[in-house]
Amino acid sequence: FAKAYGFTPAQYRSERKTHCYLEAEPSPPAPHVEDMTMFDIEIMDLPEMHLIGLEHIGDYMQIGHKFDQLFMQAGTLGLLNQHTRSFGLYFGDPQSVPIEELRSAACLSIADSDLDKIKSDVYVEKVVPKGQYATLLFKGPYPEISKAYSWMFGEWLPNSGLQAGDFPPMEEYLNDPKETAPEELLTRIHCLIKTA
Repeated sequence: FAKAYGFTPAQYRSERKTHCYLEAEPSPPAPHVEDMTMFDIEIMDLPEMHLIGLEHIGDYMQIGHKFDQLFMQAGTLGLLNQHTRSFGLYFGDPQSVPIEELRSAACLSIADSDLDKIKSDVYVEKVVPKGQYATLLFKGPYPEISKAYSWMFGEWLPNSGLQAGDFPPMEEYLNDPKETAPEELLTRIHCLIKTA
């Protein structure tokens, strides 16, 4: 383990406690409008951000091991600090894309000054575009986050007069599921808004 990752198992467990990842849950069929929970949507400006990540192909439920691997490797490279943010990018709708073709990426934010430390053949590099984002803060267990997606993309966005921009929705994980009760977990869903 230490030879492969540059960490002892104890160091890895200690380092991982400061970060979180999502075991993603595919969205169930969209509920009827009368059964749908409403969520607050906020429009906010986000700066450009650089992300590095590891690609995952297949069931979104299995992405957690990519977050484990990503944070182990990032720790070895000295990329983790108090400003590191954790994101999941999900490129397909599990209701319309076959499970074996689903693509996602476990990502973390990286400072421009650290870009030269990474091997581009190992990581996916993404630039989060500067712009306006519709943002929904979801509080609760990860398996229930599909309700927030159903509301945001099935109800709110089509009725908002706005259109999604050319960047996948991204989830930002604000606390650690290993240290936080499921009902207290906070996930922020960001959707880039298309501008004229």
